Amino acid sequence: MSCNCSQIDSSSTCGNSTSTITIPANAIAAPITCSLPCVREFSTSVARFQNQITRQVLNALSTRCQASVPPPLPPGTLVVLSNTTTFNQSLLATVTLDIEATSIISVNVALQNVQFQIVGFASIIVQVSGDAVITVTYLGVDNLIHTQTATIPFVFTEIIPGTFPANSVVQGNLSVNNQTVVNDIDPSTLAITAVTVTLFFATNIIVLAPVA
Repeated sequence: MSCNCSQIDSSSTCGNSTSTITIPANAIAAPITCSLPCVREFSTSVARFQNQITRQVLNALSTRCQASVPPPLPPGTLVVLSNTTTFNQSLLATVTLDIEATSIISVNVALQNVQFQIVGFASIIVQVSGDAVITVTYLGVDNLIHTQTATIPFVFTEIIPGTFPANSVVQGNLSVNNQTVVNDIDPSTLAITAVTVTLFFATNIIVLAPVA
């Protein structure tokens, strides 16, 4: 570390943009105050000044400064620009049974091909799309167990307020946190002709951008 000294009124100041040492002009052996970056302020004398700024102090300065500054991220690393935003959506789907049923054994739902895509930058507009695959297992009027699957595509948009760079990307998670099932019954035969399923989605979205 090097610094330049200049005479001002009653004292000399030795410093640069990151360190300052104030030396009384008329007291060679008087205490002086030294302030160095990342190093606690200490007092010494002019006579001992050269011995104070030793390799040990400089090593401590370097170690402490390096420890306080995190290393730079590699280019292309994604950094989070927003907290996770949670949205709720619902989807209504009716599965018409190929064979009328006397009872419904189970209704299972799986999500496939779910995608999160930025489609606008007035804030950030995120389009969420995918397929809800509904599998209905039922006992038919023929006394046989049948399994029927229907794929219901869906798409909806969510808005995340804020200002984001044009190279932002989004990541998300979509899950079904609840569902209701209603049987459509033929009043003349009292047989089940269709199943109407309402899915309630929970969507979590975060916005990220790559490090330049």
